[in-house]
Amino acid sequence: MPIKFGNSDVTTFRLGNSQVDRIYWGDHLVWTSRVPLTASVSGGTAQVFQPEPAPAQMTVEAQATVTPSGGTGSYTISWARISGDAITIGTVNARTARFTANLFHNSQRTAMVRCTISDGITTITRDFQVTLYYYTNL
Repeated sequence: MPIKFGNSDVTTFRLGNSQVDRIYWGDHLVWTSRVPLTASVSGGTAQVFQPEPAPAQMTVEAQATVTPSGGTGSYTISWARISGDAITIGTVNARTARFTANLFHNSQRTAMVRCTISDGITTITRDFQVTLYYYTNL
């Protein structure tokens, strides 16, 4: 229901018992009762130790999980490497991603990964470091 406020329209959307959901000043959203979209990411590091004689090369895997909250509650999630060493990202578009790489012993790979979370209205990103280690006792 648009109403005049100075020279601009204030548009309100009502829910239930006259609860205001959003207020616009012209075309600009100036207030919303919606809880903002937030997210945290945990994980992303894996260490593999093999005593000698160890294989010359091994696949190392780490996992990271995003925990979104707020927003509309209908989340779309994607993962992408944005810089650093080459790693493979598995289980893309899920809350948990797997990061793998074939490493020679006594080496590591480090990459920056971006997790993009959308609730259909708002999109946020979380950048974090993934580190994979493979080391021996030599």
